[in-house]
Amino acid sequence: MRSKQESEWIRLGCQGNVLTSTKTTCLEDNLAITCGKPSMVLLIGRGAKRQALGTLARPKPKGPWDQCVIHLRSEAGSRSLDSDDPVFLVDGPIPSMSVLPSGVEEDRWNRKDVSSVDAVTALYARALSPLVDVVCVFLHDFGSWNNLADFVTRWLHFHLPPTDTAIRPQLAIVVNIASWTDDFMRNKLTSEVRRKTGIRIRSCFHDIVFHNMAHSSQATRPQKLRDFLSAQRRETRALRQDRKLHFGKTYFGNLCQEAYKAFVRGQPDFDCIKALRASLPIAIDIEGGIESFLHNLPGIQLRKQFGLPVVASAMMLDAFPMGMHDFYPLDVFRHVYKPAWMNMCKRLRIRQSLAELIEHFITKQYASGRKETNVSRHKSLIESFSSHWQGFLIPDLCLMCLCKCRPAHYELPCGHAFCETDVRRFGQKLSAQRYHVQRCFLCCTHAGVTFKLKPATKGISILSIDGGGVRAVIPLTRMQLLQEHLRRYLGAFLIQDHFDLTVGTSSGSLYPSRNLDEPLIGLFGRDRALRGAPDQNMAETKVMVTVTERPRDGKPEGRVISNFGCGGKRKRPLGYEHACSGYFPPYQLEASKTTFFDGGMWRNNPTDVAMCEAKVLWPDIQEPDLTLSLGTGYQDDDPAEDYIDDMDDAHHQRDENDEKECPSIEKASGRSEGSLEDTPHKRRFSLVTLGFKGLSCFRDILASYFHSMVLDGHTFHRVVDNMSRTKQKPFYRLDTKIGGILPALNDVESMQNLIQLTRQQCGEEIKTIAESFMANLFYVELSSRPMKDADKFRARGRILCAFEPGERLCHYVQTLTDDGFAFQIMNKPVPISGRAMRDLNSRSFELSFTVVVESLDSPFSIFLLTPANKNRHVSASPFTLRQLLKKQDWDSMLHFDESKVLTCDGLV
Repeated sequence: MRSKQESEWIRLGCQGNVLTSTKTTCLEDNLAITCGKPSMVLLIGRGAKRQALGTLARPKPKGPWDQCVIHLRSEAGSRSLDSDDPVFLVDGPIPSMSVLPSGVEEDRWNRKDVSSVDAVTALYARALSPLVDVVCVFLHDFGSWNNLADFVTRWLHFHLPPTDTAIRPQLAIVVNIASWTDDFMRNKLTSEVRRKTGIRIRSCFHDIVFHNMAHSSQATRPQKLRDFLSAQRRETRALRQDRKLHFGKTYFGNLCQEAYKAFVRGQPDFDCIKALRASLPIAIDIEGGIESFLHNLPGIQLRKQFGLPVVASAMMLDAFPMGMHDFYPLDVFRHVYKPAWMNMCKRLRIRQSLAELIEHFITKQYASGRKETNVSRHKSLIESFSSHWQGFLIPDLCLMCLCKCRPAHYELPCGHAFCETDVRRFGQKLSAQRYHVQRCFLCCTHAGVTFKLKPATKGISILSIDGGGVRAVIPLTRMQLLQEHLRRYLGAFLIQDHFDLTVGTSSGSLYPSRNLDEPLIGLFGRDRALRGAPDQNMAETKVMVTVTERPRDGKPEGRVISNFGCGGKRKRPLGYEHACSGYFPPYQLEASKTTFFDGGMWRNNPTDVAMCEAKVLWPDIQEPDLTLSLGTGYQDDDPAEDYIDDMDDAHHQRDENDEKECPSIEKASGRSEGSLEDTPHKRRFSLVTLGFKGLSCFRDILASYFHSMVLDGHTFHRVVDNMSRTKQKPFYRLDTKIGGILPALNDVESMQNLIQLTRQQCGEEIKTIAESFMANLFYVELSSRPMKDADKFRARGRILCAFEPGERLCHYVQTLTDDGFAFQIMNKPVPISGRAMRDLNSRSFELSFTVVVESLDSPFSIFLLTPANKNRHVSASPFTLRQLLKKQDWDSMLHFDESKVLTCDGLV
């Protein structure tokens, strides 16, 4: 900071009768280059203060001093910000009786208890005092004890209510009268304040201390004052350390921001713990999980001996996410969780004496392992109850953290399922996104499962496969053609491993599985779960199969069976899938008296099922990067074809201009399948916009749907696609037109003909899908926080690849480079070669870049540029800086982990 403008921190003003203020990023800019845990000293005065700051602080601003501006200056010294104890000096004016200037409009104060005369004092007492160690006032600048007492009285009037997580600052008074003793000055000030108000000074300040500059020579006064303030600051610092309220720069900056916001919004109090949890859900996410867990524990003794210790540990696990400041556990419980806990106990009718025991378990757990991390404490406690966890299951709840907001999708052979957060926390890290679970975190039984987790900023891809008996050879052929096209780039990489979610309706499975049931049961046992074999790749792709359920006393409903979450027994899906209506009788589950039919009776084309499930699995992703829907053939004479063609004609007329700007692929079926350019393309038809025409044709559509429900997923796709779906990301529907009558589900002799038809109708769409496929293997992360540069935001990022270091990554990147592929960033082509290709056998692919945008919400795209100059979005493109910050948990200072900041070379 070298100028007055750069040191300006907070400017106060007035708009009509409303007080306003503007806060610059002065503190944040200094914290960015600071090491250690900062301290803050507030100095209030005029000439004497300015003279003292001339030697205490840097820089030295020039020009007239504004009485309505608070400056922030760093302590003098060549390495003051680089030390373990950086000090910020807040240069504050004496509150003036003059009217505040107009013109400041950024933050309008929602406070009716503050007048313009008291604005500066209220800001000191409310917004700055929570983190200030010493408040230093210069008596000479105030003029008299009476004026100083008036200032202290107004401070006491606006002071924050005391809490057990607040450290009061020292009040240091600098005088220059040799005959005054400390006792005289203390009595003088306290008597004046007592006469003006009944509030004790010690209720707002830890202590009152005095420094008499008259006892030092003119030459030694600056150093004596520096030593005095350092001593008082160290005393307050020791109190903060003892109460675990001494914060690193990350939390210090966040707390300053939250205290300022609380003051401007008119909040009556401020609490450090609640402020740091402001960007996190407080108790509400874990409350439902805890209630469900305790509800499933019968008996007081089981709840006391098993339930309460687990709940106490789970609360603390939630209270201290990775990187969270190390508060006292009981402080966190009382300030964040206790109200919700007591309400929960009332609903469950848990006695108050039992409910209050939770504080005992929290204290006991932390007293038993002070040197352990919070994660290791929780893991040890959970494992100590391994016998209690045997067979204890609650659907869709991760019993490790009891947090309902995190779906338990990662299941082990024992039946216990965990959320992604706990797989990362407690699993063995093999690589950046691959974690191995050797044994269950709960019951400690052998697991031997490796999970590949999705990077936070990467999008998803979906594969949907229609049902159709032997006609399943059509989607298999399509996948084979796609894999053949990609073999040059990906080698032996299996196409199905790329998709995050695969949903299918039965194809094949036309013969009963009873001939296989008994041998499987004899080999694995009756209780072996669906995940019976520790296959390293089994957990990478989520797979779902549709079935149709008809309860004993209910209407038929659609259901899915998956390899994630709480799956069923190994033998059950085989039984459901061979229950094809018209070929085999329904399959009945004896325990629940539920009858199951083939999934084609509900959804022969399960694309919409996949879309709905994806929103549940990844709620923060608006639309998949790539959706590939594979049909099993359709007839020339589709009953609904004429009506759908009418819809297509109307659609093309209404969007003629959009179609010109947004070219699409013409598939083998003769339909337009999806935009390939960056311009969003939206289908406009819906049930509402169809009007009377939709009503008059409803009977035909309904008849067509039921006619083709089992045999033709193509019709279902056409109706839904034209009526409701919005296309902004690549969506591909590949199907084969079959002349004449569709082959029967068990017509094996027709398979070769279907393969030939599919290969004949395969065109350029395979190449386009392959290019989108390859582009989606790249994703983007920020490597530094965005910085405001003039009126724009500048951020550094990096393009990463989903492949881990090794021969496959090296071959993939080298082949792309040889074929002329490149990236396009902010409309500028960027070659793949260079530093990003160094030693890919042992290092991840990483291409650094810099973006400059108008705002945090300004979209920007990154493409993989093909040799034919076609743009293919990389995963999750287009982006905004705000979205990337949120996905990387950098949207608040709480989540920001400085250890993850990378040094990257920006692109010019």
